[in-house]
Amino acid sequence: QKKEGESGRERFTRREEKKGRGAERMRGAARGRLEHRKGLRHPYECSPTGRGGASTRRRGESRVKSQDEDSPSPSSTSSSSSSSSSSPSPQALFDPSELIVYGGRLPSRRRFLSGTGLALVTALGANFLGITSNILSLNTSFARRNRFDVLYPIGGYKRSLDSDNGFTFIYPERWLADQTLYNRYARKIEQQNPLDPPSLNRRKSQRDFSEPVAAYGPPGTSGALNVSVVVAPIEAGFTLKKLGTPEEAGELILKTFIAPPSQTDKVAELVSATSSDDGDYYFFEFTVESRAKGWKRRNLAVYGTSNKNLLYTLNCQCPDESFNKERSKLMTIANSFEILA
Repeated sequence: QKKEGESGRERFTRREEKKGRGAERMRGAARGRLEHRKGLRHPYECSPTGRGGASTRRRGESRVKSQDEDSPSPSSTSSSSSSSSSSPSPQALFDPSELIVYGGRLPSRRRFLSGTGLALVTALGANFLGITSNILSLNTSFARRNRFDVLYPIGGYKRSLDSDNGFTFIYPERWLADQTLYNRYARKIEQQNPLDPPSLNRRKSQRDFSEPVAAYGPPGTSGALNVSVVVAPIEAGFTLKKLGTPEEAGELILKTFIAPPSQTDKVAELVSATSSDDGDYYFFEFTVESRAKGWKRRNLAVYGTSNKNLLYTLNCQCPDESFNKERSKLMTIANSFEILA
């Protein structure tokens, strides 16, 4: 009986120890799952999976025990982990490795490349810090031939492109368009597409062909320095060659349109007259002086015709005393003028 009692107590002791180990394993697994939710441990460090589960549990138990020995209580561990996850330590702000650990994993390669590409496209499209203009200025002729300067300044010049009237030229990037002309153009578009029904008594307005269709000039000036384009209809089959040589055509235009005999206070003098290689454009340099008003201006003018029976006139003018300073700029504008087919 004594032996049987001892064996019964041993069985009871072993059974209680087994129950204690099982309860300890369950607590270790629960702690492991809790720590995984807080990002402190891999989810399978403390949970048994298949064969070798007992050894995994023992390793999990040993880790939990060692952690329990280091930390006073689970509440303090949770509070410290929550505080560490809420805000970075001062060292993390200066240590890149610590900052990456605090912020999470690095982005994937695909996300990094797509984000970098999107930022680059946005910077190029917005001409951020003039980067697009600087890149296009590396090959000015190619960029201007493909009309990139309509959107981005290239070499200090932007392009005016009028597809409706059929001409284009470049002008300094800091010059501004004449707001009067643009307001008039906006009213014209509104009249062509009105929201209200048209009036029966309204007459069609006649366009004044002596007014320019485009004009640009530097901001904050009196308007003496500017460039403008005038488009006027002509007879069918008219060409500049019918006016004679460039010198003959220049003298005729000055006497007829610039300083006619009826305007006695104006005096116009032709300085030079040339033509393009194909003879489609005439270039004139002349001065105009008004003795009554006390001003004198130097002009560079380009004349050309199109097969749509239209005469184009680009005129660059500036005060005579500042012509030497503005000459290269005005020559660049005049040489860029082109009539579109």
